[in-house]
Amino acid sequence: MASWSIEKRVNTCGTCEREFQDGEALYSFLAVGEEGLARGDRCAACRSDEELDAALFWWRTHHKEAKGKGLQLDLEAIEALFVALGEKTVGPAAERLAQLRYLMCLILLRKRRVKVIKVAREHDGVAGEFFLCKRPRRDELLAVEVFDFDAEKIEELRGDLQRIFEGADPAELDASPGQAEESPVAPGGADEQSADADEPGSDPID
Repeated sequence: MASWSIEKRVNTCGTCEREFQDGEALYSFLAVGEEGLARGDRCAACRSDEELDAALFWWRTHHKEAKGKGLQLDLEAIEALFVALGEKTVGPAAERLAQLRYLMCLILLRKRRVKVIKVAREHDGVAGEFFLCKRPRRDELLAVEVFDFDAEKIEELRGDLQRIFEGADPAELDASPGQAEESPVAPGGADEQSADADEPGSDPID
């Protein structure tokens, strides 16, 4: 497998190298390279539509000099990256990206942003175990490969997410398979259970 590294956001723009000011709006993005995900950060002046369009995923955020207590995980950003990885998980980093996507799926399941409607033993000709998920009020079917993680692997992947979404509350990343898989689908047959398309979205984050 290719080596893997996601660097934390630095305090300077990756283009002009100017130091970000407290509260300044900036743009962060992820691109898939030969060694996995590469993160970039740009000030508003150096933002390039071409660079953002070519990225796997990008989001707008603000630089904070001091990190307060009770910081929250951006579920909108997690959901957007979850969907983006399903569309573009290719190349030498594909396995690690698929693992990261599975962890995000577990987080979104806990927050009821997605629901498993079927567990499949094959998808697109690939044998394995897959969650077939949908988001509330959307006509879609998202296939997510299932992995059997040990504690060390879960910590590695949580670290990836924390570096991607800097400032997230680590407690919100506590989505071990055991927690989310207690009831990923309702009892009565995992291979046949259908989702309620009108189920409410996520719980509020305290």
